[in-house]
Amino acid sequence: AEGPANSATESGFGADSALPFSFESMYARSDEPSERGAVFKRVFVRTPEYVPFWGYFTELRDNIYLVLLSTAMKGTAEEKQTCKRMEDVIARKMKDYISFLRVLEQAHRPVVHFQLRFPGLVHFVTVNRTTQRVLAPKISEAYGRLYRASAVDRDRMQYILHRRVWDSYYRAHEYFWKGYTSMIMKSGDFTYSYRFYVLDCTTGNVIAPQSELLRRHTMEGAALNEDARDKIYEDIVKTSCNVRTVPPSVVCIELFVLYVGPISSKNVAN
Repeated sequence: AEGPANSATESGFGADSALPFSFESMYARSDEPSERGAVFKRVFVRTPEYVPFWGYFTELRDNIYLVLLSTAMKGTAEEKQTCKRMEDVIARKMKDYISFLRVLEQAHRPVVHFQLRFPGLVHFVTVNRTTQRVLAPKISEAYGRLYRASAVDRDRMQYILHRRVWDSYYRAHEYFWKGYTSMIMKSGDFTYSYRFYVLDCTTGNVIAPQSELLRRHTMEGAALNEDARDKIYEDIVKTSCNVRTVPPSVVCIELFVLYVGPISSKNVAN
C-alpha cells in the first residue's frame, strides 16, 4: 500500500489537479458525423483465392464504419462519387440506430481495446460509489490467430481472471478501510492497483479527501458490513467538498486494475 490517506495529494492528484486520463473518457463517443475522409482503393480479398476488389472505406460515426466492396468497379472518379452518395444515404438511414449501436458497443467492448493503449493491462473495474454503477470491459481472448485455446483452457483462464479480480477487490478494501486511498501490490504473476478519488465531473478535477476525516470515516466503515457502507462513501464526498448536500456533478470513484506481474510499480503508478 502506497502512502497514508493523503497519498492522492502526494502523488500529484491535488485538490485543483485534473486526472491525466480516465477509463470512462474512452467511452465518450459522439453521434455527430465523422470528419475523417473516405478511402477509395484497390484491395485483394482471399475468398479463398486472392480476388481484386475496389473498396470504399469510411467512418459514418465514431467507431462505426462503412465498407463497400465491388469487383465491377474500375476505380474511376465517377464511381467514387457514387459511393459517396451511397454513404450519405446509408448514414441518413442509420441515424435512428446510432444510439443503439453505441450502447451495444460500450456494453460489450473487449479489454483488447484498452490493452493496446496500456501495455501490461489485464482487466479493470471502475465503481462509481455515488450512482452505484460498475464499468468494466468484457473479458475476452487476447492471443493471435496462430493460437487457438481449447474450451477447457478458455474456461480455466476466465476462472483465473475472475478469481484475481475479486482478490484484488478484497485486498484493496482491506487497505482502504485502514485509511489508504491507493495501493499497488504484487501477487504471484499479477500486479494489483487500486485508487480511490472524488471527482468533479464538471471540471474534471480530483478532490483530495482530507486525511484525518477520511481516516475517521473509514474506521467507522470498517466496523460495518458491506451493505451498510454506502453512507460512508457519501460522507466522504460531503467532507471532501465541505458541503451538506452532494452536488450531482461530484462522484466517488474506485478504480481496480489488474496488470501482469513483470510490469514495474512506477509504470503502474503513472
